[in-house]
Amino acid sequence: MCAVFKLKYPTTCAECGKQLEVGEEVKGRVTRREDGSKKWFITCKEHIPQLPQIELVQIDTTPTHVTIYCDGACEPYNPGGAAAWGFVAYVTSTEQPIHYAFGVVKVGNGATNNLAEFAAVVAALMWVKEQGIRSVKIYTDSQLVVKLLNRQWKPSSNEVGYYDAYKNAREVLTFLRRRKYKVTIEWIPRDWNKVADALSNYAAYYAYKEYEEQQQCVEQGCVGQSSRQSTAHSNHTLTEVKLRC
Repeated sequence: MCAVFKLKYPTTCAECGKQLEVGEEVKGRVTRREDGSKKWFITCKEHIPQLPQIELVQIDTTPTHVTIYCDGACEPYNPGGAAAWGFVAYVTSTEQPIHYAFGVVKVGNGATNNLAEFAAVVAALMWVKEQGIRSVKIYTDSQLVVKLLNRQWKPSSNEVGYYDAYKNAREVLTFLRRRKYKVTIEWIPRDWNKVADALSNYAAYYAYKEYEEQQQCVEQGCVGQSSRQSTAHSNHTLTEVKLRC
Protein backbone atom coordinates (compact mmCIF):
# COMPACT_ATOMS: atom_id res chain seq x y z
CA MET A 1 0.00 0.00 0.00
CA CYS A 2 1.40 3.36 -1.04
CA ALA A 3 0.84 6.27 1.37
CA VAL A 4 1.65 9.99 1.50
CA PHE A 5 2.83 11.33 4.85
CA LYS A 6 5.13 13.86 6.50
CA LEU A 7 8.61 12.74 7.49
CA LYS A 8 9.49 12.51 11.16
CA TYR A 9 13.20 12.13 10.44
CA PRO A 10 15.52 13.12 7.56
CA THR A 11 16.28 10.56 4.85
CA THR A 12 16.95 10.37 1.11
CA CYS A 13 14.69 9.48 -1.80
CA ALA A 14 15.16 5.80 -2.63
CA GLU A 15 14.78 6.61 -6.34
CA CYS A 16 16.75 9.79 -7.03
CA GLY A 17 18.84 10.26 -3.88
CA LYS A 18 17.43 13.72 -3.06
CA GLN A 19 17.76 14.75 0.58
CA LEU A 20 14.36 14.75 2.30
CA GLU A 21 13.81 16.87 5.40
CA VAL A 22 11.65 16.54 8.51
CA GLY A 23 8.07 17.66 7.82
CA GLU A 24 8.35 17.18 4.05
CA GLU A 25 5.56 15.22 2.38
CA VAL A 26 6.81 11.99 0.83
CA LYS A 27 5.47 8.77 -0.67
CA GLY A 28 6.20 5.50 1.03
CA ARG A 29 5.31 1.84 1.04
CA VAL A 30 6.30 -1.10 3.18
CA THR A 31 8.62 -3.67 1.58
CA ARG A 32 10.33 -6.76 2.96
CA ARG A 33 13.99 -7.55 3.42
CA GLU A 34 15.48 -10.93 2.59
CA ASP A 35 14.97 -12.07 6.20
CA GLY A 36 11.26 -11.21 6.00
CA SER A 37 11.44 -8.10 8.18
CA LYS A 38 9.65 -4.94 7.04
CA LYS A 39 11.17 -1.64 5.94
CA TRP A 40 9.85 1.57 4.40
CA PHE A 41 10.63 2.43 0.76
CA ILE A 42 10.42 6.24 0.70
CA THR A 43 10.52 8.52 -2.35
CA CYS A 44 9.84 12.15 -3.21
CA LYS A 45 6.12 12.92 -3.33
CA GLU A 46 6.43 14.21 -6.89
CA HIS A 47 9.10 11.79 -8.02
CA ILE A 48 8.79 11.00 -11.73
CA PRO A 49 9.94 7.44 -12.55
CA GLN A 50 12.53 7.17 -15.29
CA LEU A 51 12.88 4.44 -17.87
CA PRO A 52 16.00 2.49 -16.83
CA GLN A 53 18.92 2.38 -19.22
CA ILE A 54 19.30 -1.22 -20.34
CA GLU A 55 21.95 -2.04 -22.92
CA LEU A 56 20.56 -5.09 -24.68
CA VAL A 57 22.92 -7.61 -26.22
CA GLN A 58 22.15 -8.97 -29.68
CA ILE A 59 22.49 -12.74 -29.95
CA ASP A 60 22.47 -14.91 -33.06
CA THR A 61 20.97 -18.08 -31.60
CA THR A 62 18.12 -18.78 -29.20
CA PRO A 63 19.53 -19.30 -25.69
CA THR A 64 18.88 -22.63 -24.00
CA HIS A 65 18.15 -21.00 -20.63
CA VAL A 66 17.16 -17.50 -19.53
CA THR A 67 16.66 -15.78 -16.21
CA ILE A 68 13.81 -13.26 -16.02
CA TYR A 69 13.17 -10.66 -13.33
CA CYS A 70 9.48 -9.66 -13.07
CA ASP A 71 7.68 -6.99 -11.11
CA GLY A 72 4.31 -5.31 -10.88
CA ALA A 73 3.20 -1.97 -9.45
CA CYS A 74 -0.05 -0.16 -8.78
CA GLU A 75 0.61 3.55 -8.54
CA PRO A 76 -0.04 6.12 -7.22
CA TYR A 77 -2.72 4.25 -5.27
CA ASN A 78 -3.11 0.60 -4.40
CA PRO A 79 -5.86 -0.31 -5.11
CA GLY A 80 -7.29 2.02 -7.71
CA GLY A 81 -4.18 3.35 -9.41
CA ALA A 82 -2.55 2.03 -12.56
CA ALA A 83 -1.62 -1.65 -12.40
CA ALA A 84 1.48 -2.08 -14.57
CA TRP A 85 4.11 -4.74 -15.09
CA GLY A 86 7.68 -5.03 -16.30
CA PHE A 87 10.28 -7.70 -16.87
CA VAL A 88 13.85 -8.03 -18.09
CA ALA A 89 15.38 -11.23 -19.48
CA TYR A 90 19.02 -12.29 -19.26
CA VAL A 91 20.97 -15.14 -20.83
CA THR A 92 21.63 -17.23 -17.73
CA SER A 93 25.14 -18.34 -18.70
CA THR A 94 26.45 -14.83 -19.45
CA GLU A 95 24.07 -12.64 -17.37
CA GLN A 96 23.63 -10.40 -20.42
CA PRO A 97 20.25 -8.68 -20.92
CA ILE A 98 18.55 -9.60 -24.20
CA HIS A 99 15.00 -8.30 -23.81
CA TYR A 100 12.76 -6.16 -21.65
CA ALA A 101 9.09 -5.20 -21.76
CA PHE A 102 6.52 -3.26 -19.75
CA GLY A 103 2.81 -2.58 -20.00
CA VAL A 104 -0.44 -1.79 -18.25
CA VAL A 105 -3.09 -4.32 -17.25
CA LYS A 106 -5.73 -2.08 -15.62
CA VAL A 107 -6.30 1.50 -14.48
CA GLY A 108 -8.77 2.70 -11.87
CA ASN A 109 -11.36 0.48 -10.27
CA GLY A 110 -10.08 -3.08 -9.87
CA ALA A 111 -6.42 -2.21 -10.39
CA THR A 112 -4.18 -3.72 -7.71
CA ASN A 113 -0.54 -4.53 -7.15
CA ASN A 114 -1.27 -8.27 -7.04
CA LEU A 115 -2.99 -8.08 -10.42
CA ALA A 116 0.12 -6.43 -11.85
CA GLU A 117 2.47 -8.98 -10.28
CA PHE A 118 0.67 -11.91 -11.91
CA ALA A 119 0.50 -10.03 -15.23
CA ALA A 120 4.29 -9.61 -15.17
CA VAL A 121 4.82 -13.35 -14.89
CA VAL A 122 2.30 -14.09 -17.66
CA ALA A 123 3.95 -11.55 -19.99
CA ALA A 124 7.36 -13.11 -19.31
CA LEU A 125 6.10 -16.63 -19.94
CA MET A 126 4.41 -15.61 -23.17
CA TRP A 127 7.65 -14.04 -24.40
CA VAL A 128 9.50 -17.27 -23.56
CA LYS A 129 6.94 -19.24 -25.57
CA GLU A 130 7.20 -16.86 -28.54
CA GLN A 131 10.99 -17.16 -28.55
CA GLY A 132 10.98 -20.94 -28.19
CA ILE A 133 13.17 -20.84 -25.08
CA ARG A 134 12.66 -24.14 -23.31
CA SER A 135 14.17 -23.39 -19.90
CA VAL A 136 13.56 -20.33 -17.72
CA LYS A 137 13.94 -19.24 -14.13
CA ILE A 138 11.63 -16.42 -13.09
CA TYR A 139 12.36 -14.17 -10.14
CA THR A 140 9.71 -11.98 -8.52
CA ASP A 141 9.55 -10.11 -5.22
CA SER A 142 5.89 -11.08 -4.71
CA GLN A 143 5.55 -13.78 -2.07
CA LEU A 144 1.92 -14.21 -3.08
CA VAL A 145 2.78 -15.00 -6.70
CA VAL A 146 5.55 -17.44 -5.77
CA LYS A 147 3.57 -19.29 -3.13
CA LEU A 148 0.41 -19.59 -5.22
CA LEU A 149 2.05 -20.59 -8.49
CA ASN A 150 4.24 -23.13 -6.69
CA ARG A 151 1.11 -24.52 -5.01
CA GLN A 152 2.42 -23.78 -1.52
CA TRP A 153 -0.63 -21.60 -0.86
CA LYS A 154 -4.18 -21.59 -2.16
CA PRO A 155 -6.30 -18.51 -2.90
CA SER A 156 -8.47 -17.65 0.08
CA SER A 157 -11.47 -17.73 -2.28
CA ASN A 158 -12.37 -17.27 -5.92
CA GLU A 159 -13.80 -13.87 -4.98
CA VAL A 160 -10.49 -12.19 -4.15
CA GLY A 161 -9.50 -9.43 -6.55
CA TYR A 162 -6.45 -11.21 -7.92
CA TYR A 163 -8.17 -14.57 -8.52
CA ASP A 164 -8.70 -14.23 -12.28
CA ALA A 165 -5.12 -13.04 -12.76
CA TYR A 166 -3.84 -15.95 -10.68
CA LYS A 167 -5.98 -18.41 -12.64
CA ASN A 168 -4.68 -17.03 -15.93
CA ALA A 169 -1.07 -17.30 -14.78
CA ARG A 170 -1.68 -20.83 -13.53
CA GLU A 171 -3.14 -21.85 -16.90
CA VAL A 172 -0.20 -20.40 -18.85
CA LEU A 173 2.29 -22.11 -16.55
CA THR A 174 0.50 -25.46 -16.86
CA PHE A 175 0.29 -25.07 -20.65
CA LEU A 176 4.05 -24.64 -20.92
CA ARG A 177 5.02 -27.39 -18.49
CA ARG A 178 2.81 -29.90 -20.27
CA ARG A 179 4.81 -29.11 -23.40
CA LYS A 180 8.09 -29.85 -21.64
CA TYR A 181 9.13 -26.29 -20.89
CA LYS A 182 11.21 -26.15 -17.73
CA VAL A 183 9.92 -23.25 -15.65
CA THR A 184 10.87 -22.38 -12.08
CA ILE A 185 9.58 -19.41 -10.10
CA GLU A 186 11.45 -18.08 -7.08
CA TRP A 187 11.20 -15.15 -4.69
CA ILE A 188 13.85 -12.44 -4.34
CA PRO A 189 13.99 -9.31 -2.16
CA ARG A 190 12.76 -6.11 -3.77
CA ASP A 191 16.26 -4.63 -3.62
CA TRP A 192 17.40 -7.31 -6.06
CA ASN A 193 14.64 -6.48 -8.53
CA LYS A 194 15.31 -2.83 -9.23
CA VAL A 195 15.27 -2.90 -13.04
CA ALA A 196 11.91 -4.66 -13.35
CA ASP A 197 10.58 -2.45 -10.55
CA ALA A 198 11.65 0.66 -12.46
CA LEU A 199 9.98 -0.60 -15.64
CA SER A 200 6.65 -1.29 -13.91
CA ASN A 201 6.68 2.02 -12.04
CA TYR A 202 7.48 3.91 -15.24
CA ALA A 203 4.50 2.29 -17.00
CA ALA A 204 2.20 2.88 -14.02
CA TYR A 205 3.13 6.55 -13.67
CA TYR A 206 2.37 7.48 -17.27
CA ALA A 207 -0.73 5.28 -17.48
CA TYR A 208 -2.26 6.96 -14.43
CA LYS A 209 -1.20 10.40 -15.65
CA GLU A 210 -3.04 9.77 -18.91
CA TYR A 211 -6.02 8.34 -17.01
CA GLU A 212 -6.28 11.52 -14.94
CA GLU A 213 -6.10 13.65 -18.08
CA GLN A 214 -8.90 11.62 -19.65
CA GLN A 215 -11.03 11.94 -16.51
CA GLN A 216 -10.52 15.69 -16.48
CA CYS A 217 -11.40 15.81 -20.16
CA VAL A 218 -14.66 13.95 -19.52
CA GLU A 219 -15.54 16.28 -16.65
CA GLN A 220 -14.83 19.32 -18.82
CA GLY A 221 -16.81 17.93 -21.75
CA CYS A 222 -13.94 17.60 -24.21
CA VAL A 223 -15.06 16.19 -27.54
CA GLY A 224 -13.34 13.22 -29.12
CA GLN A 225 -10.47 13.06 -26.63
CA SER A 226 -11.74 11.14 -23.61
CA SER A 227 -11.38 7.80 -25.33
CA ARG A 228 -7.86 8.45 -26.62
CA GLN A 229 -5.47 5.62 -25.84
CA SER A 230 -1.78 6.32 -26.17
CA THR A 231 1.00 3.76 -26.32
CA ALA A 232 3.80 6.28 -26.02
CA HIS A 233 4.84 5.01 -22.61
CA SER A 234 3.82 1.36 -22.89
CA ASN A 235 5.17 -1.20 -25.30
CA HIS A 236 2.63 -3.85 -24.37
CA THR A 237 -0.88 -3.96 -22.99
CA LEU A 238 -1.99 -7.17 -21.32
CA THR A 239 -5.50 -7.90 -20.09
CA GLU A 240 -5.69 -11.66 -20.39
CA VAL A 241 -3.72 -14.22 -22.29
CA LYS A 242 -5.60 -16.95 -24.13
CA LEU A 243 -3.50 -19.85 -25.36
CA ARG A 244 -4.33 -21.91 -28.39
CA CYS A 245 -3.18 -25.51 -28.32
